[in-house]
Amino acid sequence: MPYNGSRQIAYDATGKDLTSDEIMAARIAIQRGDLAQAKHHLINVEMDGNHGADAEELHRMLWSKEYTDNQQSMQRLGTATAIAVLGYALLSFQAPDRWNPAIWGLIAFFILPSMVGVMAGRSVMPDPDRTPTAQRFWRGFGLTATVVAIYTLVGMGFARSKMQSADKSTDLIVFGLVALVYGAVAGCVAGFASTVFKGSVKTS
Repeated sequence: MPYNGSRQIAYDATGKDLTSDEIMAARIAIQRGDLAQAKHHLINVEMDGNHGADAEELHRMLWSKEYTDNQQSMQRLGTATAIAVLGYALLSFQAPDRWNPAIWGLIAFFILPSMVGVMAGRSVMPDPDRTPTAQRFWRGFGLTATVVAIYTLVGMGFARSKMQSADKSTDLIVFGLVALVYGAVAGCVAGFASTVFKGSVKTS
């Protein structure tokens, strides 16, 4: 293996500098958003020790890509949260019995959760320790289930406050159970939508 000063340079059988291939592979990985693979190639470049300028450039490219992806992730998550909060706020302006029950159910448990789930799923950043499908599902499920549960509790509490009844001892249990069921149903729809309509920050 030839030397360059005190450093060894790796060549293949044809005499080609293998580190150049690692540099090119890192750049391609960064461009397509595969940051884990890009970091792997960057480590190999740094181990060579003869391409300091290239390694610094790759570090800058990685940082820029990670920053951009993080910003995009936060924007998409913010959009998903806004859709959920505003959507269910608008839905709460009228009690369900004043809507056509089929229309109310369609909006509350399919249309809004699907919209939130798709956007929330696309806000997911790649995590090598978790599968992308699981990440998208739980992101959509968690956000939607939380908003729907809160919406349900507030709506039921407001409606109950208008009712005259001496016995309210079981209200909290009943409200909690209904909120959990509604939240779980809407959350599952959102999670499923986020996995069906795939997309993530790194694909942008």
